[in-house]
Amino acid sequence: MEGGIRKRTATHLAGCLPYFFHSFKVECIAGEYLQTRAQARSITFEFIECFYNQTRRHSTLRYMSPLEYEQLMCSP
Repeated sequence: MEGGIRKRTATHLAGCLPYFFHSFKVECIAGEYLQTRAQARSITFEFIECFYNQTRRHSTLRYMSPLEYEQLMCSP
């Protein structure tokens, strides 16, 4: 049973990753010239933690932001 769950999760992630990287390229680094790895890390962190995980709506989460979805799933 556990192997089946892992396989479905991996398949689901494989389908979501191209959308994430497209959003990252278009919304975050389009036209930017990153000069150092530290600058790339900083921009990536800001995109993921300040925008992508907090406010951006995801079709896989019924068009809610991850924060909204988490609050909905954790509410009694």
